[in-house]
Amino acid sequence: MPKFPPIPFPPTKIHLIENLILVIGVDGEICRIDRDNLEIIEDYANPFPSGITNSTICDNLFVATWVENELRQARMAALPIDNGFENGINKSELRFSQNDRTIDRSVAGSIWSHELDAEPIGITSEGQMICFSNYKRGIYCIDSNSEEIWRIPELSWEAIKGYSNSEMIHTIVLGPHPNINEKNCIWIWSISGSWITLEWSDGSIISRGRISTKGELDLVVKGDDGWLLGLSSGEILRCKSDGSNEENIPGGPCNDALNLNGVWHISGWREDILWSESGVQRVPRNDLGVALYVHPINGVIVLDNLGKWTPFASS
Repeated sequence: MPKFPPIPFPPTKIHLIENLILVIGVDGEICRIDRDNLEIIEDYANPFPSGITNSTICDNLFVATWVENELRQARMAALPIDNGFENGINKSELRFSQNDRTIDRSVAGSIWSHELDAEPIGITSEGQMICFSNYKRGIYCIDSNSEEIWRIPELSWEAIKGYSNSEMIHTIVLGPHPNINEKNCIWIWSISGSWITLEWSDGSIISRGRISTKGELDLVVKGDDGWLLGLSSGEILRCKSDGSNEENIPGGPCNDALNLNGVWHISGWREDILWSESGVQRVPRNDLGVALYVHPINGVIVLDNLGKWTPFASS
């Protein structure tokens, strides 16, 4: 494999966008890189002085939430992805802005930017619709122009013994509709492994259920015919789209996974894991993988926590 250019900051996540990859950093850095040669297209930027907690791509926009815990500041904004990103105010300016309203507190370069009065918990999108949740405020659906489509109250979850926070939402993802083939709906997963599915049209509840394995969710990834779930205990679980056929192995915590031809490729704790119907293959690595990418020539490659690209499952 050729030596690809490193990412100039510690990365946490990538988004694939046609001929681009959008890379997000630990401190809220964003940059665009080419999908073939992985060259950085322009300098990275920090549109807001905090980490990015949730993000999605919608209607050629990067829609994300930024949370600055120390100053109790949270933002949700949409940034165009056709051009590079802009640097916003720094943390000191954000602190001063609490007493000086002349300072622009928005996310730099955004086509819309909103201050949030509660912590954002999850976000997903399909077409021009975006679904997200704010802690103790309910579930919202807006379009790419930030116009509200619907909102529903906070969801009611089945209480699970042994969990003080079983009703806490862990993530919101796009998944298969339980009743209609080739149609997607909103999947909302709680931290204790329960899920509720919602219709995109009005937020009505379609189904609900939970996994039988006990543990707190750490990662949720949709595959071709099911889910890959990472638990904070270190267990990795796979199941069908309806939650059936649960199987689990050790290897977590894990940061990313993808399913290719029925085989799960998992970035585990300092190891690459291949999990197929025939068994589990593990290859140790010195670094921590944070994101997996299927390169058009070099196959599955790993972006590690230092910003380097390396082959998946290499010795």
